[in-house]
Amino acid sequence: YYFTCSEDFEKNLDILLSFVSNPYLTDENVEKEKGIIGQEIKMYDDSASWRVLFGILEGLYHNHSVKEDIAGSVESIAQITPEMLYKCAQAFYSPSEMVLSVAGNITEQQLMDAVERAGFTAEKHTVIREEIEEPETIVYAEKSIRMPISQPLVAIGFKEKVDGKVTAKQGIIGDIIIDILTGSTSEL
Repeated sequence: YYFTCSEDFEKNLDILLSFVSNPYLTDENVEKEKGIIGQEIKMYDDSASWRVLFGILEGLYHNHSVKEDIAGSVESIAQITPEMLYKCAQAFYSPSEMVLSVAGNITEQQLMDAVERAGFTAEKHTVIREEIEEPETIVYAEKSIRMPISQPLVAIGFKEKVDGKVTAKQGIIGDIIIDILTGSTSEL
């Protein structure tokens, strides 16, 4: 969540923090949101660049969740209940799982006062993250997606096993490889 404003900063911050500290979920507003999300999913299904991105991810990854659209599917969101969302909020919207970034004319004390007004506690929640075994192999080497678009799109994906964080050197090497293959001086 984010906001920008030119006045009433603390009031706006209180509203933002209330979204995550005290969610208001009813069967009615969850059902309404399911319809909105379902429309967004269908809209992305018509986006050639989105389809190409997920074509690459599905081709690279066997098990990793990165190959799944974060919005889910129309079928998966149909199963969401307020109770499920409250459990997610409890697990992932605790101070130990969030970052609050603020820029503007505000003091640290004003910020801490807003966090306190929102009712956050220092209680740490334990979130168990499942380790996913991902083979080094790819699922498929090539895939074509046909849909009515004005200009063809091409995407190239590489899968490399990385232990820990990607270093700046690895990032630069990846950029150079992509530039050699697809840059303005390449045959492609």
